[in-house]
Amino acid sequence: QARQYQKERAANAPGFKRDLKFEAMAPVLEGKTPLAVSASRASVIHDAIAFADKQKVKIVILQPRDIAKVGAELKAKNIPVILGRVLALPDQEDSAYDEAFTQPAEAYKAGVKFAFGTFTNEFVRDLPYQAATAVGFGLPYDEALKAITINPAQIWGHGGEIGSVEKGKVAD
Repeated sequence: QARQYQKERAANAPGFKRDLKFEAMAPVLEGKTPLAVSASRASVIHDAIAFADKQKVKIVILQPRDIAKVGAELKAKNIPVILGRVLALPDQEDSAYDEAFTQPAEAYKAGVKFAFGTFTNEFVRDLPYQAATAVGFGLPYDEALKAITINPAQIWGHGGEIGSVEKGKVAD
């Protein structure tokens, strides 16, 4: 529907009415903005990758939990991820106690670009502690710093404006 809307808008079709939902999809369809896809398990991540390939859109996977199973595919397709809270309890009763703590190191070892995420204002203040915990569980310090600075800026397409201290960038 969004693609059809795009065609009608470009053709300036008679009786054309703007639709803000479809307008918001235009940058995604044009490849300017990635589509955020919440997918935690490997099977859902595979489906999301197949969807992105079929639709020819860029995606960012939110809160993946099976990095070890899909890391190679994410790297091959150059799909970044926004990790869920590192300071979280295990997902399932029989999961390892450090399941969330080791996710960043697994993403790094797989070569997947990642950033830390909180997904709620409640945990924003814990972001430095998430990075520190990830370092304690195998993530190199420099990679933890990138995951809260330049990586998120690059993932969302704003690396030229924010994310590092350089001439010409916003530094706040």
